[in-house]
Amino acid sequence: MIEDIVLPQIGETSEDEVTILKWKKQLGERVQKGEALLEVDSGKAVVEIESAYEGILCEIVAGEGSKVKALAIIGRIRKTE
Repeated sequence: MIEDIVLPQIGETSEDEVTILKWKKQLGERVQKGEALLEVDSGKAVVEIESAYEGILCEIVAGEGSKVKALAIIGRIRKTE
């Protein structure tokens, strides 16, 4: 099963954009639930985004340098049992 990685709301509103600074995992790498996936810059702070799922990072939708809003799909994880 494929699960979407959704950027959580970091600023005060869902209209606030953040910049993806660095993906800490690469395509094909195993990810543990709660593990840091990427770093984003909200303009006020650099924040680590943790994985809500365990599995394999199978797609990066928004790469480093991308500006994205809260609740945008930024990647996908293939869940493993």
